[in-house]
Amino acid sequence: MLSNFIKIITLTFILLTLPAMTFADSKGNCSGWDKGSTYNRLYDYENRDMFRGYIKKIIKIKPMNGMSEGIGIIAEDCEDGEQVVVHLGPESFVSPLIKDLVPGTMVKFYGVLVEIGGQYAYMCSKIQKDGDHQYKFRKPENGTPLWAVK
Repeated sequence: MLSNFIKIITLTFILLTLPAMTFADSKGNCSGWDKGSTYNRLYDYENRDMFRGYIKKIIKIKPMNGMSEGIGIIAEDCEDGEQVVVHLGPESFVSPLIKDLVPGTMVKFYGVLVEIGGQYAYMCSKIQKDGDHQYKFRKPENGTPLWAVK
């Protein structure tokens, strides 16, 4: 009788904590993306700008050694047709936010152009689609990554 009670309590505990453990894993997969990381220190809020472009492809990225996977976009700049690699953020944070973005969509990208390992990339703070739909990745007032905000 006591043995069955312990089994029921143990099973109940596992079933109640499993969703929390899964959530922690999905949120905790941000190695190298933290607020004070070498990568995030490249984001110079004073040099932010905007460009309009078409989403060509959504890609997985690893901007620097030791970072967990992130999500990026290959965009075509509307002004000059140049291809731009746009960094959005860690996969666990970004993927649920952008599930309705598809190649061919014209959007506005807000952020900062940086150089990483001899390659240029655009660190995105916000994407605006259709005039009113926004996807936010950083705080507008200072560029703090939203995935690092508690």
